[in-house]
Amino acid sequence: MDIQLVVSDIDGTLLRQERTLSPALQEEIWRLDRRGIPFTFATGRLPFETDGLLEGLPPQRVPYVGGNGSILKWGNTLLEDKRFLPGPLQSIAERYAALGVTVIFNDGDLERPLRSTPWSRAHAEVFPGLDSPAGPEVWNRETRRMYFYHPEGAHLADCLEDLRPFAEEYAVCLQDDRSIQISAASCTKAQGVQILARYCGIPRERILCIGDSYNDISMLQYAGIGAAVENACAALKEAADYVSPLPCWEGAVQILQTLIP
Repeated sequence: MDIQLVVSDIDGTLLRQERTLSPALQEEIWRLDRRGIPFTFATGRLPFETDGLLEGLPPQRVPYVGGNGSILKWGNTLLEDKRFLPGPLQSIAERYAALGVTVIFNDGDLERPLRSTPWSRAHAEVFPGLDSPAGPEVWNRETRRMYFYHPEGAHLADCLEDLRPFAEEYAVCLQDDRSIQISAASCTKAQGVQILARYCGIPRERILCIGDSYNDISMLQYAGIGAAVENACAALKEAADYVSPLPCWEGAVQILQTLIP
């Protein structure tokens, strides 16, 4: 297949243990660039968590997709930036926060917990803002992202069921077995990649998407070729056209070398 664009998830797909891109993966991205094939991201991350990964890569030929499809960013320009008011979710959020689930709101370049939890306190140095709980005004202020997180995944299945009635008002996405991410209505990675393809003038049949988790399924189904790394969840492997025998970034390198030799 004549692949003209590669779009990849980040966490669980591209990063090494220290949360950086390996030299081998960077070289593959440069190899694609020399062939005129852009490589970009489709991630649940927001720009302040994503932009640093662009260092050492070729200049952006195309935008990247952030916020699970709610953001499209090219250089310093936000082409899409969809936000939402979380007020209708207040009773659900407070109920699960009382059970020990960490409920997190995006606040610019900060992540604010609804209540302080052992997990939020332990990770405050990694995620700035987690040591300062959100005030009551958070329910009436637009946000880009809201998380329900528990390190063991406790209560999340019930939480997901309680959120289903709000599926038309918000995009409710199971990120992995430990977290649920909420974005503006109808935002998915598939929608983000579709908008990206329209900006670039590239047909979906010429797009390769790579991922590892539940929120990647929609974009793999949208793409001409969907590929999964070895550590991907079973549902994503089922949706993929190709599954690498290698995990994480090693799998991403192997996918690129195999599908774009």
